Amino acid sequence: MLSGIGPASHLKEKEIGVVKDLPSVGSNLQDHFAVSVACEVPMSHSLVCLQKRPWIFSLELLKYLLFGTGMLLAPVVQVAVFASSLLLDEDGKPKAAAAASTEKKTLLPDIEIMPMAYDSTDSPETSRGMFSFLNVLLRPKSKGTVRLSSADPSDPPVVDPQYLSNSDDYAPLRASLKLTLRLRDRMIEQGYPMVDFGVPADEETASLDSFIRKRNRTTYHYSSTCRMGPDNGREDGGAVNEELFVHGFDNLRVADSSVFPWILGTHLQTPKAWA
Repeated sequence: MLSGIGPASHLKEKEIGVVKDLPSVGSNLQDHFAVSVACEVPMSHSLVCLQKRPWIFSLELLKYLLFGTGMLLAPVVQVAVFASSLLLDEDGKPKAAAAASTEKKTLLPDIEIMPMAYDSTDSPETSRGMFSFLNVLLRPKSKGTVRLSSADPSDPPVVDPQYLSNSDDYAPLRASLKLTLRLRDRMIEQGYPMVDFGVPADEETASLDSFIRKRNRTTYHYSSTCRMGPDNGREDGGAVNEELFVHGFDNLRVADSSVFPWILGTHLQTPKAWA
């Protein structure tokens, strides 16, 4: 957009000469919106102890350097649960096979749950041991925008993700929260010492929706602001063709996650690595 390629009305507003009117540039922004459910656990079971107890960090560092073992050996996320919200009942439990009679293509995972040994919000609790489940919406319908704040390249852009602007995004998140609470219940049943810290008040729709709006965060999986597809002259059109050339140019390509026509149901480094 700073070079004059983008929505003509926006460029003129910022007093930038229009080289190519391409309305889709900076539109269709998508991200894997996420909601965190957290429980208190013993401090020694949480990564918080590495921050709050320096002697533990020193010991774990020695373990890692000398023996290749300990807490520093493991990644922050060691396992992830991918699921289809359509295969869960009203209590967040898997449906019987006979009840899941939906077209196969609609049963692709649309939620991901990542267990983490700390509070996975943007403002984490660090005064106690924490364990959390980060509930990720893999196939959001909400779309946002990226726009210029001025014609000065040193000024930050104006990014509006417009999370939850499409109400259809609530249903899979509610299902994910219920599945998370069933996982929590099972861990407690098996004797793991967990105490609710950041959880929904109850499992009614209003409570779940309120919780979704309160304890959410980005996963930094931004995509689709220079999406691949035909240029139809509208914001929902494409900015690059199938060879990643910007429409109207034979010497300008875009090659990053912004070219995805829509956000993919996986962490975005996966398709970029394969490419």
